[in-house]
Amino acid sequence: MGVIDLTLDPPREVDQIAVGDGPEGMAVSPTGEYAISLLTNGSGGSVPDKAFFRQDHAIAALLKSDG
Repeated sequence: MGVIDLTLDPPREVDQIAVGDGPEGMAVSPTGEYAISLLTNGSGGSVPDKAFFRQDHAIAALLKSDG
């Protein structure tokens, strides 16, 4: 996930945060204090049951910013 500093002119990416393998989207709280990314982790409905990468559960990666 890229961290973009919107206070810079022009805004630009200032850091990278690894959230896991194959993130499926991201949401940020209205205050900007939290960000969450969902990792299906091979648990999607279209993944065959016998696939070597299939897992039973997805993962939610939560990031808390303290400044």
